[in-house]
Amino acid sequence: MLRETRNWFSNSPLRIKMYEQIYETLNNNKKPPTLVKLAPTRWLSFYAAVEANIKQWIPLKTHFDIICSQEKCYQARELAIMYKDDTNLLYLVFLAPLLKEMATARRVFKPTFLSAYQNDNPFMQDIEVVQLAVLKSRSEFGNSVLELESIDYGHKFEEVVRDSNVTANKLSEVVQGLKCFNPETACSLQYNRQKITDMPWVLAASDVNREDIESQWRRLSTMALEEIPAIEKDNLTPEIFWSSISKMTNSGGQYIYKELAEFALRALSLPISNAN
Repeated sequence: MLRETRNWFSNSPLRIKMYEQIYETLNNNKKPPTLVKLAPTRWLSFYAAVEANIKQWIPLKTHFDIICSQEKCYQARELAIMYKDDTNLLYLVFLAPLLKEMATARRVFKPTFLSAYQNDNPFMQDIEVVQLAVLKSRSEFGNSVLELESIDYGHKFEEVVRDSNVTANKLSEVVQGLKCFNPETACSLQYNRQKITDMPWVLAASDVNREDIESQWRRLSTMALEEIPAIEKDNLTPEIFWSSISKMTNSGGQYIYKELAEFALRALSLPISNAN
């Protein structure tokens, strides 16, 4: 969403002008902040990108609503749908303080790379602070993620929940849907296997092909965990499992579970995910 929002305005002075008019109308003639480009190799850009989007959520939501009423544009329609879903705003609000901690730690850590893993390194202490937001203290790896009800989301998150139409039940449904990506669930023909409709579709990419994912989900249910290459069942995590699934090809060299694996790995990046 962040990437496509910025791409929408790239190299289009007309779109920028239209958005500036909306922003100025809603913010006493102030100019809108710059939308930050996400750079995979630049960690510090993530916090800046998230924060800039949060601050402009209402103007951006209004802009894409108006564009959808004026133009038949697929990209604008998909972005409008994303901005209408306040779950996406909550996700960004939850991420922002954690990304800020990481950005601060990264700035301090950068010139002291060789001492990164020393016990007294402040960077490792900052990492532990971020971990405490979603992980239990001193717990075994397999049961390390906090329960949904035990997470301290922060005051900004709670404010947005009160002002939005997102309910606790909806948040719970998203987290419950992540159980679909448990390896034992995915490779199962049991009658109680979670349905395709139970998946956390709100976390999927805007251009995801649901039919392809449904077909791949059914195909995967016919496989046993022992048939998945390059995995050890005793040390299997959802991330390792879906990474292996993403590399499986047929005799023609085509990736068999490309869309499904991409969806799973994307969803599992959610900080509060607990597929185990």
